Amino acid sequence: MVIAIPKDLVPFMKENLTVATRKAILAIKEALLHFPTQYASIFIDQAVLEFGIRHVDVSFHWQPTLAKN
Repeated sequence: MVIAIPKDLVPFMKENLTVATRKAILAIKEALLHFPTQYASIFIDQAVLEFGIRHVDVSFHWQPTLAKN
């Protein structure tokens, strides 16, 4: 499955990515490599940037959501 980042999300990500959020995103993605569960990368970004998830143990309780129009 390939999920592209819509162009309208790019400004939001640029404004909200910090050293701390980048580290959290990378730490979660690296930790998830050791588990059979697969997540789309954009959902990890969303978990950190929009919902404040900072650790992989918390992210397992968070489920990605898709915006409904």
